[in-house]
Amino acid sequence: MVSARCLVAFLALAAGLQGDAAEPPIPLGGRLLLEVLADYEKAGYTFIYSTELVRRRARLADEPPPGDPIARLRAALAGDGLRLQPDSRDGVYRIVAGDPGLEATRLPETTRLSGRITDATTGRPLAGARVEVGDATATTGPDGRFTLETHRPQGLLASRRGYGPKTVDIHGSTESRHPHELTLTLEPIIEEVVVAASRYRIGRHGRLSRHLIDDALVDNLPNGADALRVVNKLPGARTVGVSAIPHFRGGLRDETLVLFNNVELIEPVHLRDFHGPFTGIDPRAIDAIDVYTGGFPVRYGTRMSGVLDIAPAEPATDLAAALTLSLLNAGAAALGRLADGRGDWALTARRGNLDFVAERLERQIGTPYFHDAYGRFTWEFDQRTHVDAGLILYDDDVELLDAVNGVGEHAFSGYRNTYGWAQLRRQGSPGVDTRTLISYATIRHGRTGSVTHGAPEGGRGAVDDRRRFRILDLTQQATFAREGVSAELGVGARLASGRYDYLATGRRAALAELIGQPTELQMDVRARPEGWSGHAYGSVQIVPWRSLAIEAGLRWDRQDIGHRAYDQLSPRLAASLELDTSTVLTFAAGSFFQPQGIHELQVEDGVSHYQAPQTAQHFIAGLDREYPSMGLQIHVEAYLKRFTKLKQRFENPLNPFVLLPELAPDRIRVDASAARARGIEITLRYRPSDRMNAWLSYSRAEAADRVDGRWRLRRWNQAHSFSGGVVWTGDRWTAAATLLWHDGWRTTDLPAFVAAGATTPPAWNGELLPAFATLDVRISRTWRWRPHAVTIFAECSNLLNRANVGAVEYTLLDDPRQDDFALVADPRGLFPVVPTIGLMWEYH
Repeated sequence: MVSARCLVAFLALAAGLQGDAAEPPIPLGGRLLLEVLADYEKAGYTFIYSTELVRRRARLADEPPPGDPIARLRAALAGDGLRLQPDSRDGVYRIVAGDPGLEATRLPETTRLSGRITDATTGRPLAGARVEVGDATATTGPDGRFTLETHRPQGLLASRRGYGPKTVDIHGSTESRHPHELTLTLEPIIEEVVVAASRYRIGRHGRLSRHLIDDALVDNLPNGADALRVVNKLPGARTVGVSAIPHFRGGLRDETLVLFNNVELIEPVHLRDFHGPFTGIDPRAIDAIDVYTGGFPVRYGTRMSGVLDIAPAEPATDLAAALTLSLLNAGAAALGRLADGRGDWALTARRGNLDFVAERLERQIGTPYFHDAYGRFTWEFDQRTHVDAGLILYDDDVELLDAVNGVGEHAFSGYRNTYGWAQLRRQGSPGVDTRTLISYATIRHGRTGSVTHGAPEGGRGAVDDRRRFRILDLTQQATFAREGVSAELGVGARLASGRYDYLATGRRAALAELIGQPTELQMDVRARPEGWSGHAYGSVQIVPWRSLAIEAGLRWDRQDIGHRAYDQLSPRLAASLELDTSTVLTFAAGSFFQPQGIHELQVEDGVSHYQAPQTAQHFIAGLDREYPSMGLQIHVEAYLKRFTKLKQRFENPLNPFVLLPELAPDRIRVDASAARARGIEITLRYRPSDRMNAWLSYSRAEAADRVDGRWRLRRWNQAHSFSGGVVWTGDRWTAAATLLWHDGWRTTDLPAFVAAGATTPPAWNGELLPAFATLDVRISRTWRWRPHAVTIFAECSNLLNRANVGAVEYTLLDDPRQDDFALVADPRGLFPVVPTIGLMWEYH
């Protein structure tokens, strides 16, 4: 097993001074709103808004008359149905939805304000609505009423989940001290009704969302500068911190679909032959990640446990750039818009620094090197039509060594993944949108290695593995939304071809014979598969009344790769019921299929044919409860997954963290007739202010295979799990900490003595490893000199240096007293404390 120790020092940071920028006259009429906001930010202002309100291609209409800059901007926004709301912090403003038909309310200066908020459609009072006035906030009760006191009556903002926010201008006077009564109505937003269960959103830019760690920014969480590793903090994730993509709710890691800008990433990680610890995409290229841990809609197919749907970052200014340097990687990113605002672009490039770090480690482990690059261009033909094209490239060139005096393992892996795409989006009549996507992927993968064990095992072997794949995808999608009903239709086809040249020879160590596994190894598989697959789906979402939303869908898939074709039908249903203004019930059920892709032929274990698609059924029930006045949310979800028609798979139950798993003596075949995963997850989220976001979750779960008529727990089963974190964001300093604890993964206990020539079939996954726990922290300090900013950050994974055991290796010793072997167990720890330090420069 490869592990690393990195020792760094973190120097004290000095405070910086920031001067005020002058406010230049800024032209407004006819310009893109995002360009105008960027100019204001350069002048020293700060804005908080949702991208659902401030559209990326929205333009301001007329040029306001000369005057105060904020007054001019407020007038320009009013023409677009938006309002500018002063925040409690100087120089900070919120952009919220306005009501042009509601005249400004004249309110004498007072310290007391009261009113009532109702649903604009039904007229019923709205409980749980949040009211903000200056430096004061309040929450409406069951009768929709609120009362608050404020010393800064600068404007009122009313908001509630599922409704468009509303702002009312308030002008003060010192002539009266009487309270003022307001009556407000909020318009329901059908698009805000989310029916899907088991969905979370992780966003970099603080988009409005209702999910677990939505605006605990990826940049501010301790994640090793890797966006997808944040997913390991979510409920339902099963991880020991090695891979960037976890097991979701008991499933295998290859049961997760990963999309970037609607393009499937076949292998989304670096060092994929060594458990994939890093994502192949720079975090600066990512805007948000929608994570489904189960029950996902019919638009997602071919995987049966989870979905990571990654949205690309889009520029908010004419030019934004960043340079990052840390012990883990070095990268550059730039995003911008063309002068006329009709096009935008993005470029990123990143290089891993593990090879430099490895040269300075206590123990030579080889030279792990990787890099990735990304480019995207978007052009708007007119207000209804735009196209984007992009390219992703990530490359690994890794040599790793886990040997002493020539005894052990030596492996080399070379990997190149290239994805290119073009996507046309067209908005037809109101409520109708279409998307046409064509993408092409090429994958080149080479792996060689050797293993040599000392006496008395005597195992040795070699591997030569070469693979090539080409994949062409074409998909068409259309969405329709009319009067509380929305529908989605989609069709797609894939052409794929591949080449496998695999050769492995050797003799496994004597331990294989003692535990009943074959010792002689001779595999020579050469295959040239090609074929096609296709899909079609449709779904409809209806809101029969305000408190109920239902989504029903049906998906058809077909695969014709290898010697047999397969068809599947996947019906899915989800519903959301609002019991009251603060309580929502969700339910989801459906069938999910997973065929083997062109790249998933198991040649490393001598399998030369594609297996039949696997199937799973998901049943999920959830409860959401909000306490707006406390800033508290509670989410409870129970699930049951039943797997049937499982593929034959191969595992290393003693020590999975080896360089050449197929040569290891504990390589076994798992033939499960069925599997199940069930559990309950409870999550608390505490958000008392915009500066702090905290969460805590607990999971009770079980994942097991049915083998030979008996249920056997899977190696990654976690009966009890706790995860939590807190992110605090200040004007200059940011601090974050996450904690993960769970029961140890499963292992197999072998007897202390075994007679020569005897076979002792063990009870696989019958024992528990010690509990796993890790505390990760991050702290950063930012200096701003507009338009520049410099951030220094320090992270530390496994701060307490806990010896988390992830595997057990067994050594065979001759017993001089009799003709047998002694088996000595050697627990192998995972990563020790791993600190890192970095520097980032930004221009915007």
